[in-house]
Amino acid sequence: MEGLQVNPMMTTHLIFDRPILSVDLGSKDLLAKRAGGVQNILQVKASRDSIEPTNLTVITQDGKLHSFYVVYAAFPENINILVGDTLRNPVSAMLTGIPHGELAKAINWVKNTELKPLSIQKQYGAIRMGLDGIFFAQDQLFFRLRLYNDSDVPLDIERLRFFLADRKAPKRISLQQVELNAEFIDGNAGRIEPRVLQSLVLVLPKFALPKGKYFSLEIREQQAVSAGRNLSLRVKGSQLLKACAIPILH
Repeated sequence: MEGLQVNPMMTTHLIFDRPILSVDLGSKDLLAKRAGGVQNILQVKASRDSIEPTNLTVITQDGKLHSFYVVYAAFPENINILVGDTLRNPVSAMLTGIPHGELAKAINWVKNTELKPLSIQKQYGAIRMGLDGIFFAQDQLFFRLRLYNDSDVPLDIERLRFFLADRKAPKRISLQQVELNAEFIDGNAGRIEPRVLQSLVLVLPKFALPKGKYFSLEIREQQAVSAGRNLSLRVKGSQLLKACAIPILH
């Protein structure tokens, strides 16, 4: 078990060589969330001074379990910790098939193009979520998500979730879900700020939607009471096929 020092005034970064699947906190005095824009960096800090020793468990996409013994330190010795034997570039590790430079160009094109192949909208309370573009390049799908918070209260995102699910299921047969992992996220994936239009570009490996299934993008609010301000969008197979090619990568 590795050692980890934390305090409430400094953020410790755990940098893994694979995307993070799940995080378990040993105490409510410990705070942790994935860093916005990437799937392999966990940000950790204490919620108050002088917390009792506890533990942190992280499972990564390759099935490995990483355990940490966490203690309070007024001045942590290391706030950027590489986890794994063969850590690669955090961006390159998240995306295979597209070099980093071409990926940046592709994301910039997706964010700025006036093409809007489709429009799927969802609103819950003062939070609006819209998908107005699906794009394709080198076996990767790029989803352009627009977020707007029409209130003065920021929405802190606990998790972005992507999965395939059955539209319907016969009685006494449970609905099946297959969770997908984004290989790269561009934009602020940690918070929806008040009254500012935000854009996210989500990059996922190409997938097919069999008949009877849909693709869902879900945002879950941190420390939500009941449903909180959670939102989700459903994409049908016919809508997925409206994906436009990104010309700069062809």
